[in-house]
Amino acid sequence: MMRRTLATLAVTALPLGLLAGCGDDSADDPFEGKSPEEVQALVIEAMQDVESVRMSARMTSDGEALSLVVVLDRDANCDGSIAVDGAKADIKSDGEWAYLRGDEAFWAVSTGSEAAATQLMAMIGDKWVRGPAADFNDFCDLDGFLEEFNEDPNEEGGFEIGDVEKVEGVDVVKLTKDEPDEETGDITTMWVAAEAPHRVVKLVAEGGDEPGEATFSKYNEDVDLDLPADDEWIDLNTLG
Repeated sequence: MMRRTLATLAVTALPLGLLAGCGDDSADDPFEGKSPEEVQALVIEAMQDVESVRMSARMTSDGEALSLVVVLDRDANCDGSIAVDGAKADIKSDGEWAYLRGDEAFWAVSTGSEAAATQLMAMIGDKWVRGPAADFNDFCDLDGFLEEFNEDPNEEGGFEIGDVEKVEGVDVVKLTKDEPDEETGDITTMWVAAEAPHRVVKLVAEGGDEPGEATFSKYNEDVDLDLPADDEWIDLNTLG
């Protein structure tokens, strides 16, 4: 759900209906002379070449407030944290095993019972819980997230192409959808790097049922993992 929510924001920000009437004669327009299809292809190509990224996001999904910060790569290495309606957890994975350390509120949400969460915390203490990495694909699967960029974009409506501005210290071009998403009612705005490769730097969806904001940085940098030592984790299977 989380991966699809973020990727859907990005994909729907790349329709063939980009409006070409903004700054056709501007020397500052990095997409000058390019068709909407060419702009779309440039962004999708740039994202498909991504090997790792840092993602920071806040969103509402299925009525829940969710935030996350994570660095992840195509080898399923990841290191980050997530908060859902105030419940927090840290997650690390090396592609084979994933390690999770949550607060009592997180375990209450996970088990559906405050009493069970209290019992779990008594067993776990401040240790990590280890389980198969496949159980955390929605959080650590960069391949799965980037595959969403291969989906056909929503061709209904169009986008305004804005001027060059700065986001996170990067020169970007703002693309704003002129009609709300049919399913969520959100208006999507995307900022892509002005210089090649034209990767996504920021996404915002607002005004509908699933508002959210995400920023992307540290593309293709190594994921530096500091995994828990053997005496710092408990096997998930032992928790019953």
